[in-house]
Amino acid sequence: MSGMMQGMPIDITSERLIATNKVPPWLEARGADRCSLCTVFRWMEQKPGRPSLESIRIGGRTYTSEQALIRFFEARSANRGGQPTQRTETQKSKSLARAEAELAAAGV
Repeated sequence: MSGMMQGMPIDITSERLIATNKVPPWLEARGADRCSLCTVFRWMEQKPGRPSLESIRIGGRTYTSEQALIRFFEARSANRGGQPTQRTETQKSKSLARAEAELAAAGV
């Protein structure tokens, strides 16, 4: 495959989609440093030996998902010698509930 599409496709029936222009504020809401949209698109580029952020095009717009972002950052951490975070289902549920509350409070 070429371009931004990934070998491990996003499952639009079970993953929470995020438009690419919403990724920087989504990350900042979780305490990450400021990130530009260009950085997000660079993460989506496929480069040999490097993990890339999964994306999908729907109706002319590019999306990723919360789950794809988590997989991407875990893969990058593993590539740098760190261990990806293994979270329990309870931790995942609590984290998702917190994220939804933050988004609702921000009006997103």
